[in-house]
Amino acid sequence: MSKIGLNANIYQLTGKYLNLINDLIVEIKTTPNTIDQKKKEELIAFFSKVIDDDTMDPQIQLMTIIIEREFWKKGKLANMTVFIRSLINGLNEKNVTIETAQKLETIVEAFDTEHTVAFDRIKGT
Repeated sequence: MSKIGLNANIYQLTGKYLNLINDLIVEIKTTPNTIDQKKKEELIAFFSKVIDDDTMDPQIQLMTIIIEREFWKKGKLANMTVFIRSLINGLNEKNVTIETAQKLETIVEAFDTEHTVAFDRIKGT
C-alpha cells in the first residue's frame, strides 16, 4: 500500500471512530437518559476487540496501536486494558456517567492526533 493510501485509511478510520465517540460524548453530557443504544453497542464491540489479544482484524490492530501509543506517551501503557475494561463497563451501564465521557475523551485525544497527522501527510505538509 502506498503512503497516501495508508494515510487515507488511517484518516478515514480514525475519523469514523472520532465521529462516533464525539457524538456519544455530546449525548452523555446533554441528554444522558436518551443515549443512542446502537452507538453504545458499536463502541462496546469496538473496545472489546481492542483488548482481545486474538483480534486479527488489521483495522482494529491499527486502532489498538494508536490507543497504546497515547497510553505509552502518558506512561500508563500497563493500565490500558484495565482502563478500556472500565470504559466498557461504563458504557454497559443503563445511565452512562460523565466519568465514562471523560474516559472517552482520552480515546478522542489519541484518535484526533493521529487523524490530524494523517491528513497532513495526505496533503504533503
